[in-house]
Amino acid sequence: PAPQSGILGTFPTELGRMTALEALCASAMLSRALPSELGALGGLRTLSIRTQAVTGQTPTEIGALTGLSDLSLDTDMASGTLPTELGMLSTLPELKVGGILLEGTLPTELGFLSALHSMGYPDRDLSGKLPSELGQLASMTALDVRNNHLVGSLPTELGRSLALRVLALEGNSLSGRLPSELGLLSALTMVALDGNAFTGGVPLELSRLTGLTYISLDTEALCGAGFELVNGESVPLAACSPPPSPPPSPPPSPPPSPPPSPPPSPP
Repeated sequence: PAPQSGILGTFPTELGRMTALEALCASAMLSRALPSELGALGGLRTLSIRTQAVTGQTPTEIGALTGLSDLSLDTDMASGTLPTELGMLSTLPELKVGGILLEGTLPTELGFLSALHSMGYPDRDLSGKLPSELGQLASMTALDVRNNHLVGSLPTELGRSLALRVLALEGNSLSGRLPSELGLLSALTMVALDGNAFTGGVPLELSRLTGLTYISLDTEALCGAGFELVNGESVPLAACSPPPSPPPSPPPSPPPSPPPSPPPSPP
């Protein structure tokens, strides 16, 4: 049989002593999680590890590597959550942490990743609400969390992410009305919101997004003034049917006639 490539066994904890290390890249077959001693590599700029670990939790000590500009931790088999300490990596341009069974919530601390330009976690097991703090990411051009289990309303703060070009949220359980602040995202070229539970009308402000080349909405739940793109052309969405008018009230009954006056008495 062909020899199996990649590191077998475990990462030695002694790696934490290599404090001058600037790049650590490995494809590994690990029998346990990444060692917390990686947090001691303060000079690390690149950390890229693909592992088939039995336990794939990301060490919280990763948050101490504040000089990281390239971080890729991908586990093929194990489940895990995003540690809140990732919010300390303010120079990180792209968040590539987790595996195909990533679960839990998106930490609000992700809003501190001021250099982040892309966040993609489609087809995972994420739950909870979409953090409003993501609106602080002024450099983010793509947010892709489609086909998860996210709930709640779409934060109005997303309207502050003015560099956003791709917003892919379809296939979740988001609800409520679409915020009019989406109309502030003038750089948007793609919006995918179908497969959620949004209600109410499509904000007229979306019609200001002249750079859109793709938009998908649930026309059965979203109605009113709005549009969708079909083959690159904007066409109106079906308007909501107005609620049925109540039946007219019957006219008021005339007042009863007064009783006839008695005949005059004879003289």
